Amino acid sequence: MLVFLNEELATELIDFTKGPNGPEKLYLELKQLPERHLLTPMAEHYRKNGISIIIGQIGNNRHFERVEAILNDVDGIKLTIDSSPLDDRIPSQAKKRYSILGWHHN
Repeated sequence: MLVFLNEELATELIDFTKGPNGPEKLYLELKQLPERHLLTPMAEHYRKNGISIIIGQIGNNRHFERVEAILNDVDGIKLTIDSSPLDDRIPSQAKKRYSILGWHHN
């Protein structure tokens, strides 16, 4: 089971975030996607308690259809621009290695 789906861990993260030493904002980056019927209720639980959900490692290893289906369940997408030859529209200075968060708003 993905750690994201562990309700005990979710409770601990929420308590930590709301505690006096908690961060102003906490983002969980998902490197694996659970099935949507599991993702939706847990994402809602985290989000209503102030924790944002980010999809990580989007690129050649993810199918667009699967990612598109869960966009309403997440708060952002982490994109990586690698130094390999890319589309000519990407500026040369961006062809190093950067992570970009793209926000999806409902």
